[in-house]
Amino acid sequence: MGRSRHPGLSLIVVALLLVTDFSFGASGLVHIPEDVEEGNEEAVLSGPGLPPPLICGGEECPEKDRSPGIRPADSGWPVEDPGWWFGYWYDLDSDGMDDRLQRIIAGERTSVSTTSITGEDGRPTVAIVVDYSWHPGQSDISAIKTVLYNHGWQDEGSWFDPLHILDSIVIDHVPVSSLIEIW
Repeated sequence: MGRSRHPGLSLIVVALLLVTDFSFGASGLVHIPEDVEEGNEEAVLSGPGLPPPLICGGEECPEKDRSPGIRPADSGWPVEDPGWWFGYWYDLDSDGMDDRLQRIIAGERTSVSTTSITGEDGRPTVAIVVDYSWHPGQSDISAIKTVLYNHGWQDEGSWFDPLHILDSIVIDHVPVSSLIEIW
């Protein structure tokens, strides 16, 4: 392999690839107008790019307060910046549920988890990350495990990993039927 006459050429090519790649990706983002009139808000929050609404007991789930709240006594201080979850980019409808999971709940798509098994509800299970506004403690862990067990989750052979470096718990083999309750 010969040596290039222009030693900076490879850096220029990499820079061009990065700039063009990001500009194409940015043009594909869904735009949601910020100056929405009250009567028009429902139309903006339900469209072809947005997931179906979450359903609780046969009705659309009430809006969830996503502010930090009061952390349990056995939890740790947050590792991440307060409010980081408000900018999560897989939540276009800003309801706190990953849009991909909403589509799975609604039956519009199936789990893409490489560790998926058939859950007690007869559907392929999902792998999820449950985020907290504090570092989850034992009461958080017990509460989420109770929900999982109530939906047929088995801890043997499943991941359940409270992360030490983030305010999150990673879980796999999660039954789709448990997602609304975990949310």
